[in-house]
Amino acid sequence: MVVGLATLAYVVFPSSATNVEPLVVGLRRSTTSSAPFTFPVNKSDQERVREAEELASSVKPIYQYQERALDSAKIDHARPFSRASRLRRTRARRRRSCRR
Repeated sequence: MVVGLATLAYVVFPSSATNVEPLVVGLRRSTTSSAPFTFPVNKSDQERVREAEELASSVKPIYQYQERALDSAKIDHARPFSRASRLRRTRARRRRSCRR
């Protein structure tokens, strides 16, 4: 079944890595790569900075910090570990009492 699934994935999603020449570390290309088009940027640096700041200030935060939520998360996170510690201590006491 695994072989069939692998074959199906190979047929449906062919790899384009077979027709790419391997890269050699430290070897420089003899040709220059460049985009086939150019475009002008008709804005000054100050305009671009101002627009970037405006856009950055308009982004809504993805979370809101709430102290209560942090406290709850810490308690919920610590609860399983404290329970495990209690169980470990209880088992250790039982082992010591059985040895006596």
